[in-house]
Amino acid sequence: MTDALLHAYTPLIVWIGIGAVLFRFLPQSFPKLLGRGLYWVGVPIQIFMLSRQTDFSATVGLAPIVTLIALGIGFSLAGLYLYFANSRIAHASKNHLQAESLQPPALESGLSDRFYQGSFLLASTLGNTGFIGLSIVPSLIDSASLGWAVFYSITHNVIGSYGLGVLVASYFGRSAEQQVGWKQLRDVVTAPSIWVCAAGSLTQSIPLPAVLEIGLRSALWLVIPSALLLMGIRLGQLFANSLTSSTAPEVLPLSNSSLSDPNRKITGHVSSSNSIWQNLKTALVPSCIKMLLVPGLIGIGITLLNRSSWVEISNDARLAIVLMAGMPSAFANLILAEEYGLNRSLIISSIVLTVLGLLVTIPLWLVLFQ
Repeated sequence: MTDALLHAYTPLIVWIGIGAVLFRFLPQSFPKLLGRGLYWVGVPIQIFMLSRQTDFSATVGLAPIVTLIALGIGFSLAGLYLYFANSRIAHASKNHLQAESLQPPALESGLSDRFYQGSFLLASTLGNTGFIGLSIVPSLIDSASLGWAVFYSITHNVIGSYGLGVLVASYFGRSAEQQVGWKQLRDVVTAPSIWVCAAGSLTQSIPLPAVLEIGLRSALWLVIPSALLLMGIRLGQLFANSLTSSTAPEVLPLSNSSLSDPNRKITGHVSSSNSIWQNLKTALVPSCIKMLLVPGLIGIGITLLNRSSWVEISNDARLAIVLMAGMPSAFANLILAEEYGLNRSLIISSIVLTVLGLLVTIPLWLVLFQ
């Protein structure tokens, strides 16, 4: 396990560190362009290659169902928290109570903000099943259960990150005046990852030209470093902004894309006065939902199903699912935040907390569910 964690964490530290150092020397438009490049090109290549190599006829058909259940649990818990927290704040305001006694100031102001709510839902629901999950999990389970992890990752990326994730980001990334159902549906349907997954699975029996195959495999080596570099850039910006005493909000223009209003500006989505600690504090709840509640409930549910004899899932298969469900918040969240203008500070802080938390949760799941 130590070797697997070391193998996974080395690129995390190196590329995030490079991004955190170089962000001052890069054009302001670079992270936005990098995020869009990953959304439209990098991640689709990864999903295409993964779907070409996966045996969909294997007897792990329950994995997609469990994945959908895990996504539903995370989304429901996050939604319930936002609903009841906002209800408490509204009640406190009505009764002239001090809001500070209920929530940290930054969290209180964020809970009613659409961009914050969208980021909160993404951070609580979507996990890094590809970049980190498929790097760590195979070394912790037997080869016979590897299909569960692969199926989970593909389902999570296609239906979760670039299905539900696009829907949530599109909905909360638009102003109330822009909320038209067909726009969210269009954003989901035009998400490239859905189509490349279908293309990859349908062309499994068709050999690709050697040059194309080599080119696609080589491109995969750029996807993970690019995603980590983007996180390092945004983390460096978050840290730099937390050290300044300026209260002027950062204004970042969105690109002229069909996914957003070209005249719209993102204002106040990157904290300029909150400390790093405050940013991490606001990310604590979605991080706990993602890293503890969702995998814990999934593991307990599978255990109860096995005892009831309704379904038979091996211990290693159960462990594979629990580990995949408990992966850190997805880098895809940052890509979606870049594409739709959500709260990047919350996304980055959640990624930092959950990546660090992985060192604690993996031994926990091994003890409980192996």
